[in-house]
Amino acid sequence: MNNHDLQSSRQYSAHPLLAVKGLTRRYGGLVAVSDLNFEIRAGEILGLIGPNGAGKTTTFNLLSGHVKPSGGEMLFDGASIAGLAPHAISRRGLVRTFQHDSFFRDMTVLENLVIAANRQWRKRIDRIESAHAIAARVGLEKHLDMEAGSLPHGMQRLLSVGIAISTKPKLLGLDEPLTGLHTVEVANVLHLLRTLCREDGTTILIVDHNMKAMMGICDRFIVLQYGKLLAQGSAEEVRNNPEVILAYLGTTQ
Repeated sequence: MNNHDLQSSRQYSAHPLLAVKGLTRRYGGLVAVSDLNFEIRAGEILGLIGPNGAGKTTTFNLLSGHVKPSGGEMLFDGASIAGLAPHAISRRGLVRTFQHDSFFRDMTVLENLVIAANRQWRKRIDRIESAHAIAARVGLEKHLDMEAGSLPHGMQRLLSVGIAISTKPKLLGLDEPLTGLHTVEVANVLHLLRTLCREDGTTILIVDHNMKAMMGICDRFIVLQYGKLLAQGSAEEVRNNPEVILAYLGTTQ
């Protein structure tokens, strides 16, 4: 299924779930993110792309509260989240994964998912039921008794996504979820993301270097270069933008 098919089969709102205005982060004399403005619409899959050093990770960390902004505003579901701690932002419904998997490696898949369900459910029986449901959702129902650290890399990525969606986020941020995955594993993750967006209405922000996969799944793109907004638009618009081509390839030819 190509990007056009995805867009025609999924409706997303013009209402911005997240509005970023003038977002800036300075490290001494270095400006990692400069006067950034963009929106994420409710119900869409937005790709955040750019060459190495473009400021993608810093932007991700700013949105999730792991880095404090030097200036600017971030409105999530109409309320300011600029300067809030990561746990406070997460509680409001903006949840992220990391480049390096964040789970308890010496615990089983089931134990990790039960812990992740703590915020949603008080009773242990409910947490266990939730863990089983999430495991089935991400394709790990046959691996519940395996230690997380012993899972193949692709399954570890799926577990990280499972932990994140256990909180039922409004906006799910995925930091390089496809890195190191083989073709079948990439297809499994993309299928999961499509399902989350279509069936659950989860809005998704994704950063990844697998451009073929990104072009196939994202509704829109934000392109960064040197911490600034270089371009935004559909896959076709971004793919044919001379400035984007120049930023990635060093030439417009």
